[in-house]
Amino acid sequence: NIFDGCAVLDLNGGLGGLALHICETFPKCVVHCVVKSIHVEFVEKMRKEKGFEKRLIIVQECVDDLEFKESSFDRVLECPRG
Repeated sequence: NIFDGCAVLDLNGGLGGLALHICETFPKCVVHCVVKSIHVEFVEKMRKEKGFEKRLIIVQECVDDLEFKESSFDRVLECPRG
């Protein structure tokens, strides 16, 4: 479960839909959204339109290369694509 104020890592951010939804639903959450380079421009545009620049962090890296301190996130999500 996601709760307001938690830190979320979205490992398969795609076009940012889940990350944007979390920011809209939980106004105190901070979401790190891992996106492919081809989607960065779109996610950045949506983030600015919604005013989530400080709460939706775009991460443009391969998931295998991510390095965060232990316990950096309260929730780690990965929505399967297919």
